[in-house]
Amino acid sequence: MKEDNGEGLSPRAVVIGIILSVGAFVVLCICVYLATAQIRTTRRYKREKELAASQDHARGQGQGQGQDIEANKHEDDVLR
Repeated sequence: MKEDNGEGLSPRAVVIGIILSVGAFVVLCICVYLATAQIRTTRRYKREKELAASQDHARGQGQGQGQDIEANKHEDDVLR
């Protein structure tokens, strides 16, 4: 069995290793945050685009119906 002669990693090497590990973890967290923010932004943009398209479609439908209602009122007035 090998004897431990008291030499291991120096405290300086341990500190550098810890700093590098923590730094790598922080960079990973930042990358994940930025990726999820990009996904949220993309989804919000698509949702707003679809909502605007559906509102435009509804406005087009609504204007036609509004004109029909006005025409019906005019016809009712003429018939009276």
